[in-house]
Amino acid sequence: MENTEPEASWENLYLEANNELFALREENKQAIERWQRVCAEYDNYQKRVKREKESLNAELTQNLLKNFITVADNLDLLMENPQLKTLDENLYNGVQLVANNCKEVFENSGLRKIEPATGSAFNTEEHRAISTFESNELPAHSVVRVVRAGYKIEQKVIRPADVIVSRRLPSVNIAASSLDV
Repeated sequence: MENTEPEASWENLYLEANNELFALREENKQAIERWQRVCAEYDNYQKRVKREKESLNAELTQNLLKNFITVADNLDLLMENPQLKTLDENLYNGVQLVANNCKEVFENSGLRKIEPATGSAFNTEEHRAISTFESNELPAHSVVRVVRAGYKIEQKVIRPADVIVSRRLPSVNIAASSLDV
């Protein structure tokens, strides 16, 4: 009879080592998966913080520009006053310089005026109707006059343009009214 104990112990050692190797590989695989998840979560966190920062900057810029729009409107009204130029030309030139600086800041910030042309279609996204005007010369629901310019940054409207919108005069049917006489 041969002694099989050394063979059995080698087999047992081999099986134990193989099981331990398998367990270590599984543990290593799980550690790599956890590390990959943490890296992905960190990457998503960085992207979210960047988006939030850009969004906050855009919102702050829009709010600041929105406040300056009123200043620009007042400067434009002042520039339209014919007495200002005759009263003091230096003052007029100074106001004109400040108004031009405002426009330059707006342009550099991406702020664009919304000034629809007379007869253009009323756009509910960019215009606000403050009054109507009866007219058969212009198509119904078209801009008659811009009362106050609007502003937008890219596609976002900061302030809609205040406009007067046309509506058709009621048509009178002469033939029908003459029958009633």
